[in-house]
Amino acid sequence: MSSRENLRNLDAVVEFSIFPFLQRRSLTGFMSIRLILLVLLSILGLFPFCPAESGPVRKKFSIKVDKAPPTVQIRYFDPRHPPGDLPRLRTGERGTTVARYSRVFNFDIDLVSEKREGGTTRVVVVPRSAAIKLSLPIAIWVPEHAPRKLLRHEDGHRRIHEAVYKDAGALIKFYGERLKHARFAGRGPDSKQAVVNAYQALGEDLSSIYERYVYDYSRAVSEEYDLLTGHGTNAMPEEEAIERAFRKHASYRVEFDEVLDYYQRASKK
Repeated sequence: MSSRENLRNLDAVVEFSIFPFLQRRSLTGFMSIRLILLVLLSILGLFPFCPAESGPVRKKFSIKVDKAPPTVQIRYFDPRHPPGDLPRLRTGERGTTVARYSRVFNFDIDLVSEKREGGTTRVVVVPRSAAIKLSLPIAIWVPEHAPRKLLRHEDGHRRIHEAVYKDAGALIKFYGERLKHARFAGRGPDSKQAVVNAYQALGEDLSSIYERYVYDYSRAVSEEYDLLTGHGTNAMPEEEAIERAFRKHASYRVEFDEVLDYYQRASKK
């Protein structure tokens, strides 16, 4: 798959798969790298919810982020008899690295308003708490007896993913804390579906941040790394290519740092 896809099971889990299978192909047909951003928004705790106006005084917003350490698995395969779970390789490609950026959001919400409008129900919700789980499993696929150059190149992709993921917990917590000032609207044929849609809007708000500062950042650096190294076919050292790739796309980090500085200064006023 190469297009965006939304997979949704609203009875248990709302799943947004953004760029589910995005492959960057080698200009020389040597290898590819695939990143998957998988966003899981669990609504198991969505119901029951309490209308804020009729319930007790709303408690202080809280957020908890559980960031699991990255895991790395090296998978060797026989090119003559590839396993069934080997990611598809195009002609001439010899290996691939798969980084799966995964997160699960659980929100506690208050229903602050509900109104029937023209055959649909419109609701507004505010988050009371957020529990976020992040993980990054990485799989490196290389053929048996792969040359060291190929192994070093693929390991360079691992280093890029882990470097970006290092700050993912702090980033999502920082933006998650901004939710205490936010309200999210949803429409649906009935109250339950309207609340589900508002809940999705809440999750999508954080999803867009993660996509921008984690997924897009990692993708941009990885693509630059492949360009600099010729997908592992030229003599440029991996260490130098990684450093230059991060320097080329430093604007992602600068942008986030500027936003962080703005909020820190604003909170002191």
